[in-house]
Amino acid sequence: MRHAATRRTPATRVRQEISDILDQLYVVEDAMALYERRKDARLLDRAGRDYHAMLVHIDRLGELLRELRQQEALLTVEPTV
Repeated sequence: MRHAATRRTPATRVRQEISDILDQLYVVEDAMALYERRKDARLLDRAGRDYHAMLVHIDRLGELLRELRQQEALLTVEPTV
């Protein structure tokens, strides 16, 4: 059975990015907790990689919010006569 395609609105994309950031934050937190227990440098390296992956999502969220602000500004500009 085919699923109906959902339209990805700007708000949907923002919510998805926020969800991705929260997921990555959990992964970083988990890696740090494991590192604290085991003192294994590989886990610290993993936490660093996960942290950088989270920053990519944060940057993308910033881009999406900037785009939304620009769209909003274009919609609210009053024509001059």
